[in-house]
Amino acid sequence: MVTVRPFRTEDAADAYRLRRLAFGGPREVDTSWADDLEGFSAVVAELDGALVGFTNTWHYRQFFGGNAVPMGGIASVAVAPHARGRGAAGAMLDASLIAMREQGVSISALYPYVTAPYRKRGWERAGIREEAVIPLAALATTPRSNIEVRPGTEADLDE
Repeated sequence: MVTVRPFRTEDAADAYRLRRLAFGGPREVDTSWADDLEGFSAVVAELDGALVGFTNTWHYRQFFGGNAVPMGGIASVAVAPHARGRGAAGAMLDASLIAMREQGVSISALYPYVTAPYRKRGWERAGIREEAVIPLAALATTPRSNIEVRPGTEADLDE
């Protein structure tokens, strides 16, 4: 049976390995990310005493009508391959939702790879993210102007 508990700094190496399996990254285990837990909270899932799941919630704010509203950003939902399909991800998400509610967080966001486990818990797809990539070489083909290009400074902020 899967159990969920709060993340502890001594879980950092195992959590790193799980996150690496799910999202990639260097092979060398880096636990420095867990040295300062300011700004996020996390939970882990255990199966037969072994850590098989990890997720964290970043503590952000969303602005509505000029007011900063607490928002929880769900990230790094990772489950060991042999433990998938046993409810670890769902149990961690449920625990994260309870913690957010207790902290007064009324909004949550994430970038899901799959939607089913999140939709079951009330998340829905909303909004879009657009990105334009312009190679620097393409800028060289545009007509030159008399506008000076230089690094921005604090003096430019009012402009």
